[in-house]
Parts: sequence; C-alpha cells; structure tokens
Amino acid sequence: MTEISKRCGLITVSLGSAGGGDVNYLFMNDICGEQPTSPHHARAYGNLYALYEQIKDDRIHALKAFRKDCITFRFPGDAETPNTKEKEFKGFVAKLKGGSLPEGQTQPPRSGIKTSKWVE
Repeated sequence: MTEISKRCGLITVSLGSAGGGDVNYLFMNDICGEQPTSPHHARAYGNLYALYEQIKDDRIHALKAFRKDCITFRFPGDAETPNTKEKEFKGFVAKLKGGSLPEGQTQPPRSGIKTSKWVE
C-alpha cells in the first residue's frame, strides 16, 4: 500500500494492507473483539466475545431456574402475586358471576379482544 500511495494522488484506504495507506480502518466488531479470534489483519482492543458468552450462560441459567420454580410451584410466590383487597376481589367475582357472554361466544375473550361486557 505504501508504494501505491507514493505514486498516486488519491487518498488510499487500507484494510489489512499494512500501514502504508492514508487511512486505516477496521470493522467495529473486530476492534471490540466480538468473535473468538480476530482476522489476521485486525487487532481486538476489547473482548466483547467473553461478555456475550457470559450473557448466554447467564440467560441459560436464569431460564432453567425459572422453569424449575414453575414446575415446583415456587413461582409465582407471594412477592409476585397481587394482594387484592377483599372488597375489591368480591366485587370482581360478583361481576364475573353476573356477567353474560356475548351471543355465540362460549368463553370470555383471552387474546386481547375486548368487549364491553368483559372489560370496563
């Protein structure tokens, strides 16, 4: 690249052709070390790959713990369960008992469909 730059009036840009160009560049993922090994022309100035691996391991650990707690009925616990006042709960149950389904419907809507009879 140095020899080309000496003989040319254009700005030369180098990716992996040594330092003889007017501009050197690397891709951000190479600079930040986002893969286990760097290409021969690059240098990693960080080690994001290790962080990504840690995130992956933590994610797997968290999902396994969540699954285990669900299977063993430890989730949801008291901290994640709403503490509804008795009067409010009784009113809710009364509305459920007194409500009627729209014509032709066999159960309350469950997928975000809202009707005036079930959602105030």
